[in-house]
Amino acid sequence: MAILEDSDRELAQLWFMIQDLSKQLNQNRSLSVSLISQTGDVKNQAIHSQTGFVLRRFNLDKSQEEYNAELEHMNAAIMAENQSLQHDNKQLSALIKEYEQTLESIMS
Repeated sequence: MAILEDSDRELAQLWFMIQDLSKQLNQNRSLSVSLISQTGDVKNQAIHSQTGFVLRRFNLDKSQEEYNAELEHMNAAIMAENQSLQHDNKQLSALIKEYEQTLESIMS
């Protein structure tokens, strides 16, 4: 009978361990779902800040003056970037024309 009691005790311990592990697994699942949701929110905020699209709902902690100042600063940065890109575009267009002319002169 001692063997049966030992095996019953071991089975009971194993059962409790399985229950504890199941609880931990469920907690980990719920935490991972929460983390996935939070990373999605952070990705959306990052996308909006990279594209220069600032939504008021992301800046609720700022006063209207701070928000407007930040918008003006962002607009100035976007305008400067736009001018830089236009300049690069003109230079690349000139380079393409030069390349085409060189190719035409080589082919003829």
